[in-house]
Amino acid sequence: MQLRLRTKNGVVSVSIDPKCTVGELYEEIERKTGIEVSHQKILYGFPQRELHADRDELVESVLQSGESLTVDKLSSGTEPEKVHGVDSLAAESAFVRRKVPDDNSCLFHAISYVFRNGSVEELRYIIAETVRANPDLYTEAFLGKSNQEYSNWILLPDTWGGAIELSILSRYFQTEISVFDIQTLRLDRYGESDGYEDRVFLLYDGIHYDPIARAFPGAPREYDVTVFKVWDDEALVGAKSVAEEANRNRQYTDLASFSLLCRNCGAKLKGETGAVEHAKQTGHTNFTEA
Repeated sequence: MQLRLRTKNGVVSVSIDPKCTVGELYEEIERKTGIEVSHQKILYGFPQRELHADRDELVESVLQSGESLTVDKLSSGTEPEKVHGVDSLAAESAFVRRKVPDDNSCLFHAISYVFRNGSVEELRYIIAETVRANPDLYTEAFLGKSNQEYSNWILLPDTWGGAIELSILSRYFQTEISVFDIQTLRLDRYGESDGYEDRVFLLYDGIHYDPIARAFPGAPREYDVTVFKVWDDEALVGAKSVAEEANRNRQYTDLASFSLLCRNCGAKLKGETGAVEHAKQTGHTNFTEA
């Protein structure tokens, strides 16, 4: 479980086992920050509210991965907590699409966003090392190229990610990755049969991935909730509503007919089939929509 911790000295990341207790979380906070928790209050959520939990409670029962916490001094004030001028009783959340760069690494940007963990380069490295370590599983027949060739290829900054990479990252983060296809509204669930308790949502428009998050009015993106329980039907409905709105607005690319330009040689290509055939013939993989 990944948590972001704000203190007077800045923001730090905390990685803990979701099965650990709140007391153990407090110990890890003290270790990471040098701040004695007993003299502080821990705030979470948005609008922020104080974490009231027994030290013996499991962290996963009160917090979600990706949550942002704030360590604040204890005060005697009695006024309701307000953040960015939003009354804690009036705030409402909504599911939204968060745009990430369109630079051939959009899948990795989206994954980094929902897990609050790993740079694009680190995520590519995780995939390459996973493939190298499992040659019997990741064969040439499965990858479409030799194990070594794929391991080098996925590290290139202009290489697109897709189903293979999503399945590997789902296993790495022990989290189901659910992807809504905007054009068809199909839901692809990577890690569905692995018994994971957590789930994140992505949106796919045919050539580009974006993360889906639960956002709060007036709050910065760092307050977004991006990890949900797989049995959270409200989150599923909310994420699907984002895909449905994008579908109504035709915010997708028709893979059968869209035009592509090869950035390596300037060739003009027709649809996904044309791009795949061009890549097989030339080894070029750097495409952009024409």
